[in-house]
Amino acid sequence: MDIVAAQPELDLALPIEPEPAPSPEKAEVQPHERKSKKRQPKRFEIPDDLPVEETVLDVPEEDRICLETGKPLVKIRDEVSDKLAFRPGYFFIKRTIRPLYVSQDAPDNGVTVAQLPPQPLTNSRVDVSVLVAVLVMKFVDHLPLYRIQRIFRRSEIAIERGTLSSWVMQLGMLLCPLADLMRSEILAGERLFTDSTGLRYIASGPGCEKGVIWVYCGGPGGGKDPPYLVYDFSLDGTHEQTLKYLRSFRGLLHADAHGAYQTSAVRSDVQWQVCLAHARRKFTDLQSGDIACRKQVIEDFGLLFKAEREVWKLQTAGERLAYRQAHCKPIIDRLIATITERVEQGTLLPKSKFRAALMYMYKRKEHVRTFLSDGNAVIENNLAERTIKPLVIGRKNWMFLGSASAGLPTAAILSVVQTCVHLKIDPSAYLNDILPRIKTHPPDRLAELLPDRWQQSR
Repeated sequence: MDIVAAQPELDLALPIEPEPAPSPEKAEVQPHERKSKKRQPKRFEIPDDLPVEETVLDVPEEDRICLETGKPLVKIRDEVSDKLAFRPGYFFIKRTIRPLYVSQDAPDNGVTVAQLPPQPLTNSRVDVSVLVAVLVMKFVDHLPLYRIQRIFRRSEIAIERGTLSSWVMQLGMLLCPLADLMRSEILAGERLFTDSTGLRYIASGPGCEKGVIWVYCGGPGGGKDPPYLVYDFSLDGTHEQTLKYLRSFRGLLHADAHGAYQTSAVRSDVQWQVCLAHARRKFTDLQSGDIACRKQVIEDFGLLFKAEREVWKLQTAGERLAYRQAHCKPIIDRLIATITERVEQGTLLPKSKFRAALMYMYKRKEHVRTFLSDGNAVIENNLAERTIKPLVIGRKNWMFLGSASAGLPTAAILSVVQTCVHLKIDPSAYLNDILPRIKTHPPDRLAELLPDRWQQSR
């Protein structure tokens, strides 16, 4: 069928009448509609119906006397300061009321009022408890800021993510002196545990760059686990950062086979204990290779770690050293002999994982035996690996740092809160106490605020 021919014909003869134009007197001018500006969201919004807890800070009675006339000062009004505060589970307003006094006869003398207690952030509208909650949620519970923002919003507290980020940066810089002091204590100690992991940060150009977080564990005390855990951030993984960090260290270095640690171990004043947990893991993870050799090596590792559990039940370094000479030395000698014999047969595939596992210890035979000459040495570096773990968990949630400049405050906060966790100190209780005081605390007595000293003082 011809589709065009099947269409109904149009009556082209019908006249087309144009619509009459409106007369000038009837034409209406449409009023101009002004577009309203889009309302900008408030960066900080607090509901009006939060519960209020009041604290009255009054001037001592002996200070309510006019210095010129000797007459009592007259209260004129109350100075009220409201700050958003937090306790686990709910927010409230912490209201501080400060009566203001003036002299009736000498009003030009000014106003007498009690001083506000120190706060970590100047002119902030939030109490230290809110700041502490943000730090604990991010650096202990591993929550990114956008999730913290959602948690606050469920309580009708609207705080922009940029504001939360600014708080974290400022508090991190405030805690840097404590992290630096812990680092000094670690480097002055006799033992140091160290490890590293990657941490991306947003660069000035497109995309992210890969930085590195180094951990250093140490400090005073002769137990298996020293008190301080310190994090350090670098823009890349080159050796210069950790070599500079370890320049002043003298003593036992517990680490894996990273090139920077091997370089430090060349020094005569550093005794390197290779992590035997790393060495054992290379054999337990194998799926191929000489079965008999693997079985013997894993059995010897098991006996060695079992003996070390008994070692650390002893109190003194001398007792531990004597036990190791009697029980651990035969095991490690046999273990090294087994590995040496298998390597020197010359039958290993050059790129096999079995050869890599054997060579890890074969190349470092001297440094796997350091613990036999020092009763304070530890055969594994698990403390540093446990210190890395919170960062790895957090990294999976908040993904990367917002900038390279965030590395230093992030490392400082991690150092303080993870040291608290390590020492079984409640990070919230600790931070609520020291953050308001750290600005005004005498610099020569800053060590009093270190987590272990703070714990002892209480």
